[in-house]
Amino acid sequence: MLHLNKRALPAVAILLIAIPVSGQSISDVNGTVKQDSTITIIGSGFGSKSTPAPTVYDNMESGSFNAAWTSTGSVNGTPPGLFINATDGYAGSDYCGYRNFTGDYGAAAFRKETSASKIFISYWMKLGASWDWGEGQSGDPDQYLSSVKFIRLYSGQQEPMHTYFIINSQTVGQFRIEYEYIDDKNYTANNYSGPNCNLWPGDGWHQIQMQWGESSVAGELDGVSKVWVDGQLYWNVSDAKTNNTTGPTTKYPLYIGLHNSRSGVGDEGNNEFYIDEVYYDTSWARVEIGDDPVYDSCTHREVQLPTFWAADGDSVQVTVNTGSFGDQVTAYAFVVNSSGDATTGHVITINSTAGNPVGITDPPSDLTASGGN
Repeated sequence: MLHLNKRALPAVAILLIAIPVSGQSISDVNGTVKQDSTITIIGSGFGSKSTPAPTVYDNMESGSFNAAWTSTGSVNGTPPGLFINATDGYAGSDYCGYRNFTGDYGAAAFRKETSASKIFISYWMKLGASWDWGEGQSGDPDQYLSSVKFIRLYSGQQEPMHTYFIINSQTVGQFRIEYEYIDDKNYTANNYSGPNCNLWPGDGWHQIQMQWGESSVAGELDGVSKVWVDGQLYWNVSDAKTNNTTGPTTKYPLYIGLHNSRSGVGDEGNNEFYIDEVYYDTSWARVEIGDDPVYDSCTHREVQLPTFWAADGDSVQVTVNTGSFGDQVTAYAFVVNSSGDATTGHVITINSTAGNPVGITDPPSDLTASGGN
């Protein structure tokens, strides 16, 4: 995938053409769209979101990590953890998170100890050209980097109810999930394969997105988990037991990023990991831009940053994140409600030479912030 410099892009004008969707649709947009500008999306059925902004968003463009994170360290918040990289940010940006795995055990990841029954996570990552996935089982000489968690959720108890989303290279880049320390703890997708991870070293930036929902009642088989990689839906479960009758029915992200659980033998060489555009929220409601009119058919999406969400679900205002979308391309806008339902994509023309961009307007004065989630 070609990624352009989002910081160097000229102003781009986006025109939305409404395509009717029963109960949920976009009818108009006000604003000239460029990186960090504001647009207002008008429509219906967007639902409610009491806090428009995500719980934490971090593009590291200040040259440091967002102070809202509980930790950017390794196991139990101890070093080495993540460092700031000032040369290799996503889409040509100045900064990103970085760690070189050279043989040690631990995580290069963000933690936020804000628990919820619904979670949405999005981030971009890339691996250095010399990254070497292990192919051994635990205890084998080649165990290093053979079982790497890319998201780990935690209930807050000492033992029960971890949830791991794993890149397991010993099974040729398989993506799988494990619900641990629950009655039927190994609810895994052993026959489920994602992209071959061995293609990733030196292969540029890739997007990981996860939508998580706890079981409605402790022990109920209706927990939800979805994982997208580069816009493609690779994991979709709606009948999981995410908790048991003795533990909490909420979780928080213990790790957003890579957690390597198997130590190496001596110096394992340079295994460089980069992470950027990290978005964590305790609601599924969000706004995104993609490259296909069907949400799950996109191969490229960028999350936007809501600053206002109308109580009646008819208006959303966002700070624009163009990411690696360039000008002179066709793309599509989506508003996703708190149930995880996305509008049909609405045509976007990204055109730096548009002659009459629509002026930015404020939200109508009779709209108030919503009281939902």
